[in-house]
Amino acid sequence: MSCIVLMLNMWGSGSPVTQRTMKEMEDIYRAMDILKGLEERLHLAGRLWDMLYELALVGELPLARRGVSSAV
Repeated sequence: MSCIVLMLNMWGSGSPVTQRTMKEMEDIYRAMDILKGLEERLHLAGRLWDMLYELALVGELPLARRGVSSAV
């Protein structure tokens, strides 16, 4: 859930990508990797990963352009 707060914070700031926002994106990316690994055991982890991915796409955050593959 903290990833969602980080994404909303990045949307609300409206500032260009800085070193701080890149650090936050790395944290989000790391959490998404963990969720992806848990997806086979916990259905909720997969749903949360999907939600984070879609939020990144909608918000045009750097994560969406890093080559994160969708779970299609």
